[in-house]
This record gives sequence, structure tokens and C-alpha cells, in this order.
Amino acid sequence: MAFFEWTPQLSVGLESVDRQHRLLIGYINELSDAVDDERSSLSLQKMLERLRNYTKVHFAYEEAMFKVYRYEEANDHAHAHHAFVRMIEECETRQAKGEASVAADLLKYLKTWLAEHILIEDKAYAVVLVERGAK
Repeated sequence: MAFFEWTPQLSVGLESVDRQHRLLIGYINELSDAVDDERSSLSLQKMLERLRNYTKVHFAYEEAMFKVYRYEEANDHAHAHHAFVRMIEECETRQAKGEASVAADLLKYLKTWLAEHILIEDKAYAVVLVERGAK
């Protein structure tokens, strides 16, 4: 069973965003598998880097949509995005220094943060964007 399961309740109603969320969840699940398999620190470091890079791409996509559809809460949402990326970067630094259980600790945070972020914040913006014509 996957660490983090995509469910229909996580859909925000925008297929492009849902597709990106599913991919992000896939990266989180790969990181979880790597932790479970006790892969090397270098392997975990590369997975954290990939997760960070994709997260930045996804967040940039959402933030571009905010501009196009003039989403009023864009700044607050972007601040949450930046805090999330900083958390991953801090974990990358700790992992590079050889600290134990960094990725496992991050996984706990990711699962909770991402589910709450999608279910509350992303669904809130999606309603507004769909009303303004986003598909």
C-alpha cells in the first residue's frame, strides 16, 4: 500500500492541477519507499532534490493561474508555498550533513501538510478560478 493515496476527495476540480498533485504524491511515495528500503543517503538526497524541483514547478503553475484569474488570496497562498519549499530545502541540507531520519521526518510533515493544503487552500482557490473560467 502506498504511503499517500490519491483519493477523489483530493480533486480540486481542475484537471491540470489534479494531475500535478497526483504526480507530487507519486514523488512522495517514491521517497517513502526509499526510506523503507533504507536506501543510501545519496539516493535520498537526489529524491529530495527531485521533490523540491517538481514542487517549485507545480507551485509556479498555480501562482501563474492566480495571476491570470486575479485570485485575491494569491499572496497568502504563495507564502505557504515558499514555506513548504524552505522546509524541503532545510531537509536537504540536513540530509547532506548525514543527519539520521531526516527523510522519514519530512514524510510525516509532507503527508499532513499536503493533504490539508489541497483539501483547504487549493480547493478554495479552485472554486474561485472555476467561477472565473478556469478549466
